[in-house]
Amino acid sequence: MLRFVARMPVATLLAVLLHVIIIAALLLSFSWDRKKDGASMTAGINQPIVEAVSIEQSALEQHMERLRSQEEARKRELQQADERARQAHAARLEEEARLKAAQLEKERARQEAEKERQRLEALRQEQAQAEQRRQQAEEEAARKMAEAQAIVERARQREEEARRVAEEERAKAEQERRKAEEERRKAEAERRQAEEERRRAEEEAREKAEAERRQAEEERRKAEEEQRRAEEARRQAELQAQRRREAEARAAAEAELQRQLEAERASQLARARNEYIAAIRSRVTRNWARPAGVQQGWECEVTVTQMPGGQVLRVDVGRCQGDNLFRESVIRAVERSSPLPDPPRPEVFEREIQFTFRVE
Repeated sequence: MLRFVARMPVATLLAVLLHVIIIAALLLSFSWDRKKDGASMTAGINQPIVEAVSIEQSALEQHMERLRSQEEARKRELQQADERARQAHAARLEEEARLKAAQLEKERARQEAEKERQRLEALRQEQAQAEQRRQQAEEEAARKMAEAQAIVERARQREEEARRVAEEERAKAEQERRKAEEERRKAEAERRQAEEERRRAEEEAREKAEAERRQAEEERRKAEEEQRRAEEARRQAELQAQRRREAEARAAAEAELQRQLEAERASQLARARNEYIAAIRSRVTRNWARPAGVQQGWECEVTVTQMPGGQVLRVDVGRCQGDNLFRESVIRAVERSSPLPDPPRPEVFEREIQFTFRVE
């Protein structure tokens, strides 16, 4: 409200005067109605005056309402202009190139504040004067009514002039804001370009350093890998050689052990077979009946075919010394020895057994 009064002091004063005049007219009309000197004269005189005052008051109120609406619209426009000017001022403060302009703006704002203070002081004085004029207006209400219309018209003209000035100021402020915005965008573009060039240079340097580091790392890794592979190959070769030597030694030991086992087994089998043949020969010798004329040292090579249980199936006599009688006695001795003795080990058993029968 104070800003409105400060910006439109004349309009405000006129509005106050109009309200004072209207109130005075109403008071005069009310005092006239109370006079009862002549009913017909009073009715004839007061009614047109009251009606005129009422009509004029309605017109004035409608006009003042329009003035208030226009003032509110102008107030909003001024507020918007102030906001845009503030944003432009804030943008100019962000740029070093606009520092001097910002300082000038600050000084201008101070001057405007001083002017506003002066206007408020003038308004206060005008309000005091208005109070004095209000007291005078109560006595000169009729005369002021006519003058009020002229004052309203002049106020409208002044309001129109003030609106035009405000529009020009708004357009100027908008132009300055656009100029400041353009300068800010230009500075921002230059800053971004410089930042992009710096970032690109840093990125290239970083990529180059990273590439060199990766190359060196790759070369080091390859050297380490080659060294590791060579070491692994050497270790594997040594391990394989050791395993081969161990395998050869183990194979040799196993072969030697196998050979010893086989030799031992062969020896055991040979002993068992000799024992087996000796047992057969002994039994045959016990069952042999010596014929007459048999000489010491006679011998025959005997082949016996037997079954697993030792039953003799056939007896063949090969090379033999002595006569047929001696040969026949050996065959009968083998047949009487059936079944032959069991072998000491199952693997010693042979279907055909050969031994030499000797006369001791």
